[in-house]
Amino acid sequence: MIYWDPVIAPGNLMFYTGTKNFPQWNGNGLISGLESTSLSRIIFDGHGGAKAAERWNVGRRIRDVEEGPDGSLWMLEDANPGALIHVTPQVITSR
Repeated sequence: MIYWDPVIAPGNLMFYTGTKNFPQWNGNGLISGLESTSLSRIIFDGHGGAKAAERWNVGRRIRDVEEGPDGSLWMLEDANPGALIHVTPQVITSR
């Protein structure tokens, strides 16, 4: 069981199934946070257990997170006016 104190006020939970943009997250859960203004990644152990893996503060109330056809993520901000945020992997190159 996972819980947050203080509460994150989840917007939604989705299961990532992509293999291109974030292949290491395949089968993980992503939870959007309204009160926490964050996106949280959850790892499931296959035996009914789960643990929080990462949490990113995005500084906005996130109502929904969904996976695009290409494996990228789309987050919907809960505000007026709100924003549609496209999330792709950051590529770091050295020169």
